[in-house]
This record gives sequence, structure tokens and C-alpha cells, in this order.
Amino acid sequence: MLTLETLRSTLGWTAVINLALLSVVFFFWLAMRRTIHVLHRRWFDLEPAQIDGIVYAVMAGYKLGNLLLFVAPWMALHLLG
Repeated sequence: MLTLETLRSTLGWTAVINLALLSVVFFFWLAMRRTIHVLHRRWFDLEPAQIDGIVYAVMAGYKLGNLLLFVAPWMALHLLG
């Protein structure tokens, strides 16, 4: 049976894992940015500014989704007691 404490814990750890994954992707992007630009320019004929915009939009969407789906319910459950 799913208890309130189990749900709180699951939401909290899921948020932490997702934010850690986002951090890994961000640091990978920082380290491999030039290589990613070269590959995507060759594959899709995109300019570096377009690639940067797409990558940052995807990371922002992932972060927003994590905040709305995991962090907000976790905070609400902690406020409710």
C-alpha cells in the first residue's frame, strides 16, 4: 500500500535524480559543445546559434517538467503534513 510518506520520498528522490541527470547533460554539453555543433551542422545543416537555442529549450523544458511533476507535488505534500 502506498503511504503518504512513501509518496513523499518517491517524489523527492525522483526530483533529485532528474536534476542530477539534467546537471550531467548540462556539463556534457559544456564539455562537448564544439563537437556537437560540428556533428549537428553536418547532419541537419543547422547554425551553432540554432543548435544552442534548441539545446537550451530542451533543457528548460526538462527542468520545468521536473519542477511541475515532482518538486511541486513533493512540496505540497510536505506542507500538508
